[in-house]
Amino acid sequence: MHARTCATAGTRPRRAARRGLLFASLVALAVTEGCGGSNSDTPARGSISLAWSITGVDHQPATCEQVGAATVRVRMRNRAGAASDASFPCGKSPSTTEVLAGPYEISIQLLAVDGAELAAGPEQAAVTVAGGQVTTLTPVVFVMDAKGSLALALATPPSTSNCKPPTAGGADITAISITLERAAGGCAPVTFIRSRGGAQVGTYQVNCGTPQNAGCIENDETLTVPSMDPGAYIVRVQGKIGGSLCWSLDGVLEVPPGSRVARTLNLTHFGAPGC
Repeated sequence: MHARTCATAGTRPRRAARRGLLFASLVALAVTEGCGGSNSDTPARGSISLAWSITGVDHQPATCEQVGAATVRVRMRNRAGAASDASFPCGKSPSTTEVLAGPYEISIQLLAVDGAELAAGPEQAAVTVAGGQVTTLTPVVFVMDAKGSLALALATPPSTSNCKPPTAGGADITAISITLERAAGGCAPVTFIRSRGGAQVGTYQVNCGTPQNAGCIENDETLTVPSMDPGAYIVRVQGKIGGSLCWSLDGVLEVPPGSRVARTLNLTHFGAPGC
């Protein structure tokens, strides 16, 4: 009787241990599947690859430097309308980047240093990016327009600011006027788009007969004319402190066809009263 009791007592712990191990295994499996062991909730990712080239207004191949291009932007919109961008250095064709897998409508632009569009390729519709694969987009040829474009910045060296007072290292300018004339004769009544950090902050309309007196234009602003006739231009800039003309510049700019010209114009200081 005692022996049978001992055998039964010895069996029960072993069975309980096996049941405990089985339960622990099931719990571990459930934890693994519910806490990252399965990738079913992770969005699939793939890649896109794009090659491009540039054709100048003379119908000949052109370089990024010749047309003033800095980047190629790929703008992708999914069926829900959400957009995401990828940017490639202009001189690195072809380029590849990783994106979420799925169907997209894709537009592609050639951009200048300040983000202005120089040219665009045709939209690529119904592009499906497969997970774990590289989807090669249709190569793009950017064809430059016969028009040119201009981007200017104004500076007052050795001052670190055009607008701040001298106690803060600035030139203390309170008003600026700009005129732009064709070297062959006649005013170029363009509209400069004023931007800072890629965001538009205003405009400046050129009027050679009665120049507009704008408030101070800081040296971190960009003044852009997105499209203008190519050729030589005479630019005049005047900076005032109160009613006194204290800073000025007269210069010549050459805008080639199909190219973007970016210049920083350094104004010269006058020692006139009030300056």
